[in-house]
Amino acid sequence: YVAWKGGKQFVVVGEKPGKPYDAVWTDTIAVSRDGQRIAYSGKREGKWYFVLDDREGRRSYENTGSIIFSPDGRLLSCEAKDKGTWFILVYDGDKEVYRSQAYRDSFRPPVFSPDGRLVVYELGERGKKRIVFFIDITKRKLIKKRLYDELGIAGKFSFSSDFSRVVYEAGIGGKFILVFQDLVLDEERTIHLPDIMQGTIVLSPNGEKIAYMAAKEGKHLLIVSPWESPLQRNEKGPYEAITPPVFGPDMTVAYQALKEGKWRSIVGDREGAANYHAVDVPVFSPDGAKIAYPAMKGGHQDRRGVIGGKWVMVVSDVGKPAAAKEG
Repeated sequence: YVAWKGGKQFVVVGEKPGKPYDAVWTDTIAVSRDGQRIAYSGKREGKWYFVLDDREGRRSYENTGSIIFSPDGRLLSCEAKDKGTWFILVYDGDKEVYRSQAYRDSFRPPVFSPDGRLVVYELGERGKKRIVFFIDITKRKLIKKRLYDELGIAGKFSFSSDFSRVVYEAGIGGKFILVFQDLVLDEERTIHLPDIMQGTIVLSPNGEKIAYMAAKEGKHLLIVSPWESPLQRNEKGPYEAITPPVFGPDMTVAYQALKEGKWRSIVGDREGAANYHAVDVPVFSPDGAKIAYPAMKGGHQDRRGVIGGKWVMVVSDVGKPAAAKEG
């Protein structure tokens, strides 16, 4: 967490305080997958520095953005700004391993492929163009790039676990589309889905299904479709609201749904108890046997939102979401 003392900010890991800075960008704090490494950006004398394991990088920048660890925790992919333009860095803690071409704006943050070989990011110029880049970081080589319209699109790149496939949102000809890329076969398709809710698309670990939220007559639907036929839709709902879906290791879909003013978890075809006034997106355990999520119990709804309740952590077996335990 970030603490403040004597006009300085610093990151505390366990009980150990880090180096003090004029400011620490909380949103940049990243933890490696094994939990052993921590990175963030800190500001000193008007410049921003990347900090890895409490060791400050050699170079300073005008501004910084998202930081993401490679799957093995060895490298960082980062957004950085200098001389009025944004670029992407791959950083090993001492030096820049890769630096992209600079553009006026950075859109989606850089991400590593599940095998750590590729970095994918999006740069461009707001109101004019957005370019998605695929970089082989082991060879520092551009593999693919695609130019799209500027439509204010958010969302993420969603990969299969072997990185053979990726799906993401883009704009072509003034329309919002989904881009399906098979990186092994070097095939690309684009699909226009007018009712999809932006930023909710997710690809299953085996790359055979997609899931997303859709809007219909003021209600929300959960849609699951095969990769090969995205227009073939398995719809669930309608609900008053749902959270973005997530896939488990065995391709089970989980999400939260609001019905009659109460939230409940839905895992596959099983529904949990309607006990909560507010929830967050569920996560699967690594073996896919359990799901967990924060939820608010009690409280009431007014114009400010849900107030007066108590947040609890909820854990349940995937096959028995109704038998959840709270802690």
